[in-house]
Amino acid sequence: MLHRNTPSSSPSPADPLAGPTALPDRGPRLVPTAPVLASEPEEFPETWEPSPEPNLLQRWFKGWRLVLVLTVLALGYLKWRGGHDYGEFKAWRARGITADAMAAAAAGDPEKAISLFDQAAILAPLDPTVMRRLADFCEPRNDINAIHALRQVIRSGEASPADCERLCRLALDMGHAELAHGPTLQEWGQASPDTLSLTQLRLSAIWLTNRGQYLEGSNRLRQALVKAEGTDQTPPLQIALARLIIDAASSSGMAENAAQEPLQFLTGVAYNPSSPLNLRVEATQLLGGLLLHPARRELLTPLRADLLRTAFTDLAKEIAPADAKRAISYELAASTVECTTYPERRPAIIESVLTKATTADTALPTAGWLNDNQCYQETLDLCAKYHDTGDGFGWFSAKLDALFALKSYDEAEDLLNLKDQPLPAHLQQLLLYRIDLAQGRDETTLDARRKQLEKAAFRAPPEAVFSAAKNLELSGDKLTAYNVYSTLKGHPTAALPARLAMVRCLDGLPDRSAELIKTLESVLQLSPQSDQARNDIVYLLLLDGQPTKDDLITAAQLDKDSPRYLSFRITAALAKLHEEQPAEALALLERDSIPWDRVRPGWQAIYAAALKANGRKEEAQVIAARLNDVPLRPGEKKWLEK
Repeated sequence: MLHRNTPSSSPSPADPLAGPTALPDRGPRLVPTAPVLASEPEEFPETWEPSPEPNLLQRWFKGWRLVLVLTVLALGYLKWRGGHDYGEFKAWRARGITADAMAAAAAGDPEKAISLFDQAAILAPLDPTVMRRLADFCEPRNDINAIHALRQVIRSGEASPADCERLCRLALDMGHAELAHGPTLQEWGQASPDTLSLTQLRLSAIWLTNRGQYLEGSNRLRQALVKAEGTDQTPPLQIALARLIIDAASSSGMAENAAQEPLQFLTGVAYNPSSPLNLRVEATQLLGGLLLHPARRELLTPLRADLLRTAFTDLAKEIAPADAKRAISYELAASTVECTTYPERRPAIIESVLTKATTADTALPTAGWLNDNQCYQETLDLCAKYHDTGDGFGWFSAKLDALFALKSYDEAEDLLNLKDQPLPAHLQQLLLYRIDLAQGRDETTLDARRKQLEKAAFRAPPEAVFSAAKNLELSGDKLTAYNVYSTLKGHPTAALPARLAMVRCLDGLPDRSAELIKTLESVLQLSPQSDQARNDIVYLLLLDGQPTKDDLITAAQLDKDSPRYLSFRITAALAKLHEEQPAEALALLERDSIPWDRVRPGWQAIYAAALKANGRKEEAQVIAARLNDVPLRPGEKKWLEK
């Protein structure tokens, strides 16, 4: 207790506070007070009373309880609505960035637009507005990302029928049928042609053709042509029908009467000055492929050759002001037609081509043409003259192609090992591997080179990997091609085409059936509508003698749905053989005329097994003799030997 000290003089009795007086103990002071002078009267506060206790609301607001409650409420909100609202915010932000991207594209700045679209796609990969605008940007550029953007719209669950149709159109027209919207195509395929639009008829015809139903596909295109008569849709439909007929024909040749219809359609478009330029280009190129194919040279009469050469020359003149490079390619195509038609003029034609190669821009495409026409030394002469000008990559590639063709492998290897060689790593390793193969290097060296190639492929863009792997595949090295394709099996957009290519490679390796089944199953995971993958799995299981009841039902159903698809028919027949119904198996295989000597050896083996099971042993022996030295799958061999 604190005591106030007063002066030592005697207290006044009139002063009620005189003398030592007890004051309430207020505790130690934090700030010292000034000393009190005797001459100054003191003022004392009123009697102290304790402050009232804070009420409940004050205690909540002042204590930790409020923090806890607010935290719980915030967590509850985040669980209930927070993720949704944050997603909405990201979508709103992505749509704003998309608008900026479209503005950049309209202003002629595609690089900025691409960068902005990347940001928007990362923020909202399933927002329909963002993905539709991305498709709008990519479609005129023939960019496959237009397809992937529309697939994201489908995944969002907000796709309209127009979105589905657009996806099917882009996927089929760009050659990626596996990326189309399967349910929409199936719906069109089962619908009456009278209920479909021209575009739907055309796309369903392509889809049916891809499934082997050539007759149904061509019938739909003919119906579309009737609907389109007198409109600007007629020329593209004529080209589509001509392409279908050419693709359906046997690759070993096309009879004159079978070629008449596509020739008529294509010449009607290619030689008509009123046809749009892009359609004339497409029709003329198709005509060139039809008439210049080695198996169809009898179709290339002097009159047809002259018309085709003139068409290419006219295209070159018309397109030269806008695209000189393409114009040169059409001029060279005209020279190809002339060389093919008049082989005796070949030296003069080559000389004429060389005299036009007066600049680096004209010489480089000429070098490629010379390589295509086996004029390798002339290519090397052009490379020596122009290799320091213009496209270093192009000249380097042209020289390498010529050296490979001339089997000058040591010189090609020295070129590839230069420090400043312009090829990307995967292409450099591919060509070095091809050289090692050609020179017969030991397996240890080849294996090390394969590993280098696969390592480089992991870092290359998907389109570059496809190109390198296709090169290996065409050269017959299917196993290495398979390994290169497999570097893309986990890629977000290239996985499905990569796995389909892996299937193609494994299909040529008879001893890899187990891996093929696994790869086909992975294809079905990515593309559940792939009837071809489903059929191939059943076929392989039948060869191994391990089909289930469902597999047998699938084989019969696929053949019923696509009766003109030989692959499905073979599987259905094999299922009948497995069920010990040889008569039904042979009836399936002889449902219509098939040139059995031109189909796959494994299918010939199944046909021979059906013939033998029906007592036609001599015919079966003819086929077996033809397959003596041909590699077959173990299951195919087993059926052939039964």
